[in-house]
Amino acid sequence: MGKFGSIFSVTDELVRQLELTVSKQRLDSTHVVSDMAVFGRTRMMGVAVKRFLAEVRRRHEADFFTVPEPLRERYAASTGSLFADAKTSEQRQKTRQQAAEDLHAVIEHFADHASIAAWPSYQKLLTMFAQQCTVEGAQVVVQKSPGGNVLLNPSDPGATYCGKKGAGYQAQLVETCHADNEVDLVSPVPGGKKYDPEEVTAARFTVDSATHTVTACPAGHAPLSSSYNASSDRITVTMSPEVCAACPLLARCPVRKQEGSEKTHPTGKVYFTMSEHRSCRRRAAEQESEFRECYRARSGIEGTNSGLKRRCGLKRLRVRGRRAVSSSVLLKLAGWNILRAACSQKMRGILKKLLGKSVFSFSICWESHAPEVATECFRSFRSACRNKPRPNRQRITIETVV
Repeated sequence: MGKFGSIFSVTDELVRQLELTVSKQRLDSTHVVSDMAVFGRTRMMGVAVKRFLAEVRRRHEADFFTVPEPLRERYAASTGSLFADAKTSEQRQKTRQQAAEDLHAVIEHFADHASIAAWPSYQKLLTMFAQQCTVEGAQVVVQKSPGGNVLLNPSDPGATYCGKKGAGYQAQLVETCHADNEVDLVSPVPGGKKYDPEEVTAARFTVDSATHTVTACPAGHAPLSSSYNASSDRITVTMSPEVCAACPLLARCPVRKQEGSEKTHPTGKVYFTMSEHRSCRRRAAEQESEFRECYRARSGIEGTNSGLKRRCGLKRLRVRGRRAVSSSVLLKLAGWNILRAACSQKMRGILKKLLGKSVFSFSICWESHAPEVATECFRSFRSACRNKPRPNRQRITIETVV
């Protein structure tokens, strides 16, 4: 049946039994954290060296004692005590440099040991050093910003870093929508800036979409000139200072005043980018009822994400590693589908009919946090099937592939 065949067959069967229409769907991503410790860069390099040395001592004790004694003693402490004495910014910077030099020293020390160099733990040291450090001459230099797609913990190499939510995985979830809904990929403007209807922004300027030139200011006045720089995506508008001085919107307008002068009249210069103009227009459009109706179909999946995390434990998993995380996420989603189906009137009717037959049994391999009605459905279903002759049963199972 394949690796995840039994999990997918559960959802397929629910779709068939409930006669669901899946032609319209909404997509969203949610952050999932595996069962791994989240380290800073210094602690991560230190823990990687400590675990590698522990493995060398366990498997090749003689080779372990060829490592210089000061380095061995530095990593004899517990994981929680590594570099714990670094309190100030200068001490932390010095400690990070020491961890990077130790990482490089261990890599160089065992580079010619063929069997040890083939270990996955040694390969992770190579990957970590390449991502976090460089060698300039004889000096090990720690990179200022290694990026997000880097190794964060040796015990979970599949986890990556999200700038907004930290270390973990991104799970892509798809939920069916009503067939009559017009569903587009709609999202709010990023940045979190609130819309102020009283503010005179770039959105209030009338811009020709073809030439990217301004044809009117927020008060309806035509500019003296307007130019667009494609390389910087910047629009420069020159308004008449006399017209601007008499404009009622002057106090809220982005027209710049003369710099380095006591004069209060405006210079008539306005600068903004097309990106700013589009963002301002989108923020204004978000206040309209049409946008809210359109966004409602997509925003509904946020409730599903919240329910999966609160009731099924999707936010923090008990496993680590990409394969185990994928299996756990799929199992929780299959469980959620069953719980939602059990709450529907149609599924109750299907279960009621099946309870009178002896050809089905249901087994669930995770702890159920279902509402009362779903719990009763499953309890009655299992109880009725438990007393039936075994040869007449057909067993539907959801197998753990962790």
